[in-house]
Amino acid sequence: MTIVGPARLEAVEALQSEIEHDLEIVGATAIEDKLQSEVKETIQELKKSNIKVWMLTGDKKETAISIGFSCGLISKDSERIVLDCDADHAKPLLGNLTSMLHLVHTEKVTILSG
Repeated sequence: MTIVGPARLEAVEALQSEIEHDLEIVGATAIEDKLQSEVKETIQELKKSNIKVWMLTGDKKETAISIGFSCGLISKDSERIVLDCDADHAKPLLGNLTSMLHLVHTEKVTILSG
């Protein structure tokens, strides 16, 4: 049986309540991908030369922003334009991305999340 829509969320929450109780966390792990050497410096040089730099990633919005800061693509002075949409609307939005290139300059960052 396949459940869709709001009923699916209710069914998942009911199942979680049934299964997930009296649990004890016994460990946690994380994986960190290290930036290659001189990535930050290279991006800074490209930006100084007024070359538009885009980062395309499948990461969550928060992770993408964090990576953007780590590699120097985003600074504390960057204006961030966040396009937050569901997966159904992300594809048409990506199709119009080229018309949005004029919005991007060295201190403006466009983030598409969906």
